[in-house]
Amino acid sequence: MKAAKNINTAEIAEITSFARRHRLTEREFGRSEAMIGENDSPDMLWIILSGSAYLAGIKENGKRGIVDFFLAGDITGR
Repeated sequence: MKAAKNINTAEIAEITSFARRHRLTEREFGRSEAMIGENDSPDMLWIILSGSAYLAGIKENGKRGIVDFFLAGDITGR
């Protein structure tokens, strides 16, 4: 899934309400904590409510690096 940038406060509230009604998992992550591992479920969605996150991977040149960067209000998934 391609990342969507800058969803607004009302959209975040609507998605959060939906997640709670359907008992979906809401998690907080600490600084430098991995959000997902290679063997985690592929049906995940992340909404960055505060702070920032980055996606690390293998770039076209074969070197590991930051592939994408997310700020509060961004939404992405696997």
